[in-house]
Amino acid sequence: MNYFKVVVPIFLVALALLTGFYFFRTKQPNWVEQNQDQVRTIDQGLKTEDSDIAQTDNAKEELDIVQIDDSKVASGAFVAVQSGKIIYKKGTASYALGLPEGQVAIMCTTQTLESVTALDFNKVVKVKVTQNDELSSVLAEDQLMVLLSEFNESGALIVHTIAVEPTTCD
Repeated sequence: MNYFKVVVPIFLVALALLTGFYFFRTKQPNWVEQNQDQVRTIDQGLKTEDSDIAQTDNAKEELDIVQIDDSKVASGAFVAVQSGKIIYKKGTASYALGLPEGQVAIMCTTQTLESVTALDFNKVVKVKVTQNDELSSVLAEDQLMVLLSEFNESGALIVHTIAVEPTTCD
């Protein structure tokens, strides 16, 4: 009887371990299947077939274009720089966006900015950096521009890049 008290628990533990090992080897957990789906998706994007390369090129082109209707992207005509803000007008309305403490990038593009709805970064020919207090001497009044901005820590939009036509970068 003492023999069964020792052998039976050892046998049951061994049986439980073997059963667990069997299910682990034959059935994968749900999280493994989800990760395999993600790997398949990534692998499908890396195929080298012509159709997949065309899809990748289209995706790259979409990344190179910024829509003007975004809240962080605006277009208009330059008016002035006053009190750390750049003032521009669109139609008859005037707007002001904050400028950073230091420098602003001036991006010269061959794209026509008169009726632009999207900014194409593939058409940028030159980028120069200028101090924000020198913007009035770099930009002409009523010069068309596209302003790219980001929110700062306090939630205000701050312009970091201004896209203009190439004559400004000469």
